[in-house]
Amino acid sequence: MNLAGLFSISGADLLFVISALLFNLFIIGVYIAQKLGKAGLVHKFGIALLCLTIPFLVVFISFLITGKPAWQYLVFLAIFVYMFLEWLWDYRMKIDFRSQPKLHIPYIILFYIVLFGNLRISFTISPTWGWIISVSFWLLLAALIVTLIPVRRRAKE
Repeated sequence: MNLAGLFSISGADLLFVISALLFNLFIIGVYIAQKLGKAGLVHKFGIALLCLTIPFLVVFISFLITGKPAWQYLVFLAIFVYMFLEWLWDYRMKIDFRSQPKLHIPYIILFYIVLFGNLRISFTISPTWGWIISVSFWLLLAALIVTLIPVRRRAKE
C-alpha cells in the first residue's frame, strides 16, 4: 500500500487509527517523562491523552450510525471507562491508586483491553494501519520495560 492508499479509508476509520496511534505515543511519552523525572511533562502527556476522548467519541458515534460489530462498541466502552478513571483518579481526586493493588490491577487490565481493542479494530480497518498500531504498541511495551529498569547511580569518586 502506498502513502495515498494509507489514507484512502473513511474519515471515521482514519480518525480512529490516528487516535489509537496518538494514544500509544502519548503513553510512551508518559513512560519516558516518568523515567526522566519530568513531572510537568508527564502531566502534559496525560492531558493530551485525555483529550483523545473527543476524537474517540466522534468515531464511536460514527460507528453507531454506520453499524459495526458489537465487540467494537465494547472496546469503546473500555476506552471511555479508562479515560474516565484516568481523569478521576489522576486529575480530579489526585489519589495514588497505583500503589493500591485493588485499584491498580483492574486499571491495568482495562488499559490492556483498550490497547488490544485498538489494535484489533485497526487491523479490521486496514492491515497496514494494524501493523503501524502494532509497532507503536511494541514501542509502548519497550518504554514500559525501560521505566521498570532501576537507575544506577554512579558512586562519587
